[in-house]
Amino acid sequence: VPGVEGVLLRGDDADPELRGLGRAAAGRLREREHPPPRGRGPRVRPGVAPRAPPPCVPLALVARVLVEKAIAVALYSYFPRALAATGVGWLAMASCVCGLALEQSCPADMAEPGQRVCRVPWLSYGAEGSLLAALVLQVLFCQRSSTLFFLDKGCINQEDGDAIARGVSSLGGFLRHSQALVVLWSDDYFQRLWCVFELACFKHFGGHGKSTEFVMIPVILATLVVSGNIFLSGVWMCFDATEYLGVQAMLVEQFGRRAARVLLALVVSASTFSMAYYAVYQLTLLRGKLAAQVASFKTDRASISLEVDRERIEFCICKWYGSLDRFDRYVQENVLEHIKQQLGSSALVPYWAALAFSLPSVFRALDFAVALNVRGAVLCLGYVLIVNPVVFLLVQFSIQQQVLPWYVSALLSWLLLGLLWGAWATIAFEMPLAPFLAVFAALWLCVLWMYQPSLQELKALGFRLGGQGEVREDSDEESADAA
Repeated sequence: VPGVEGVLLRGDDADPELRGLGRAAAGRLREREHPPPRGRGPRVRPGVAPRAPPPCVPLALVARVLVEKAIAVALYSYFPRALAATGVGWLAMASCVCGLALEQSCPADMAEPGQRVCRVPWLSYGAEGSLLAALVLQVLFCQRSSTLFFLDKGCINQEDGDAIARGVSSLGGFLRHSQALVVLWSDDYFQRLWCVFELACFKHFGGHGKSTEFVMIPVILATLVVSGNIFLSGVWMCFDATEYLGVQAMLVEQFGRRAARVLLALVVSASTFSMAYYAVYQLTLLRGKLAAQVASFKTDRASISLEVDRERIEFCICKWYGSLDRFDRYVQENVLEHIKQQLGSSALVPYWAALAFSLPSVFRALDFAVALNVRGAVLCLGYVLIVNPVVFLLVQFSIQQQVLPWYVSALLSWLLLGLLWGAWATIAFEMPLAPFLAVFAALWLCVLWMYQPSLQELKALGFRLGGQGEVREDSDEESADAA
């Protein structure tokens, strides 16, 4: 670089801008003569302060995040087919039960005297086991027929520098040929340059059919759905065990039916409540970080594994957006607004996710339906459609309120959970059938009004509904750049 040495040797009397220019040019010259070894440490760019190395992450935390992301991908890819297979299996089991005229179970401890609330036992456990088995078997054996994903780290060569450069520069073409962008949303997603870059490019260029719609899947929400099915199955198993061991009869004798229902609900639901409370708490933190992370996003401060990738990404950003500042403003304004539209409802656990969480209660309702018992079926459906969604809203409120300490609000939420479960059982058993059905319909409409669910929220569970979303027209030059 002509004149660099002269500028640097002038000392303190040199103009500050010339000294800065000389340092930058000399830095580029040193990098050309002595390039840093590939893959070893961060590369210090001229004029930019070196970044501190990323903190060490515990192996257990890495494993937990990977498991949560794997569950989210499996739910998105296989859940609709697993649910359909479970429905077919349940119909087959119900036909066998009806054909063999197996003995029905008619527990009388929690029901009012003289009521017959009968069901076919163990049918719901078979359906729940079929659902989980269908998910696992598809993950293990049906990957060739599953949804195909373009994952940057797995689909772009990470060893050859030229191949990495070609892959990064072709990222717009990969996105243009993708039908959807699935965001596995964790707490550091909007702090990573690769993730925000791909999201902004998909929003800018569009995917297959020029759709700019993407699917936001909080990884903790997918874990809540899957683990909720396991834990809620355990709740119903504990409930049946208390009936078989005579605990229900003892509680009714000691405290009366109404108090016994509440006490039993508190005991058997403690584990499920703890898991739900933890998931809603994590979702609260996640939603709270979203606006701050996106609104303050800066390309030069975003984290990246290899600094050499940063230069390639910044080259594409400047080519597509004109400058880094324009890209930062685009992320802070357009992308943030689009993310808020995708999230939709203010409920941290969407209504459809609450229903998927409560599938064991759906299967238990089908136990009563096979026995032609309307009261018992509507009782279990009430837990699915009304009680459990209201519990999630109460937990969210208890976490977000700023008046009571967290342990007091958590205790009150758990007590309200038991009270709601017991109160719903009391309504189901003590009211005549016709008024009970009317109350069920009215409460269900109230819950739907509070949640205002949309078909968009079903996409996180793998259901391709609700259209293609926003579609944009782009110029021939943008199409050529993306290709």
